[in-house]
Amino acid sequence: MARIILTGSTGFVGRHVLEALLEDGHMVLAPVRRAKDLADYKGIEGLVVREGVFYTKTMLQTYDQFQPDMIMHFAALKEGRHSKKDYHSINVRATELLAQYALRERLDRFVFCSTVGIYGTVPGRIPADAWTPASPDNEFQRSKFRAEKSLVNILRNQVPFVILRPTVAYGEGDAGFVYKLANLIRKRRIPLVNDQIHIHLLDVQMIAELVKQIVHVTPEEECILNLADKKPVLLDKIVNSMHQHYHGSEYPGYLVWPPKLYSIGSRFGSILNMDRINNQSQLLSNSWYYDTSNLEAQFSIVQRDTLPRIKQYLRDKVFD
Repeated sequence: MARIILTGSTGFVGRHVLEALLEDGHMVLAPVRRAKDLADYKGIEGLVVREGVFYTKTMLQTYDQFQPDMIMHFAALKEGRHSKKDYHSINVRATELLAQYALRERLDRFVFCSTVGIYGTVPGRIPADAWTPASPDNEFQRSKFRAEKSLVNILRNQVPFVILRPTVAYGEGDAGFVYKLANLIRKRRIPLVNDQIHIHLLDVQMIAELVKQIVHVTPEEECILNLADKKPVLLDKIVNSMHQHYHGSEYPGYLVWPPKLYSIGSRFGSILNMDRINNQSQLLSNSWYYDTSNLEAQFSIVQRDTLPRIKQYLRDKVFD
């Protein structure tokens, strides 16, 4: 049994990680801004909830009392209309403070959830791997990249660390890209590009399974992992599967547009500095996938096939 500090336990990915760690019998201290956000877990053996900001001096003192073996840092300010200062404060500086704490206490390891977005919304080359140059194109991605660099500088050769770079995740509790795509497809409110677009998604359950292994398996001193399903899948297969589920037919042809229109939309979002419009346009009009061979070499994780999992989640009404 390990004693683990888990930040971000109230988020989509964080909740799955929390449940996996508790299921495995570990002691988890979860710092949260509002204790009521974890009210469903009240009384569960092994969980210690502390209300407050996860990187303050007061909370660090709480960590001392808990005597952790490791930190799993999943908290972050997500993509949205936030200032560069806010991104730096929460995504970069807070990560530095936790890394310095791990170094001072000589913890067994530090797990940090970053993003494949450090390669850019659409990587410069595919499949993106450890040698693909970083090219973040919005403030969220840049803050994650800076946090990675700080973490390496602080912990290298001192505390073993694992940097996770998940792609777009989907599953129970999802309110992101796949959830929104499903609802737009159901309402027939989104045009698609008339091209073969390969995208690489991630079943959130795989992250939960991976963290269990990270606790027990000693990784290399410096471990950076791209996280994604077994292989990329054609976007139109996902879209048609969703439309078939909701309407019993393939997506209407009048909503399939030539690539040039999507290029215009992407440029429009970029000109107006509208990251969300720009990112959504890029994700739906370009292929993006990742090399996960390092994951396979380090851990015995069963990577899932995306389309069957999407269909199962549709049957379970996860995206409704």
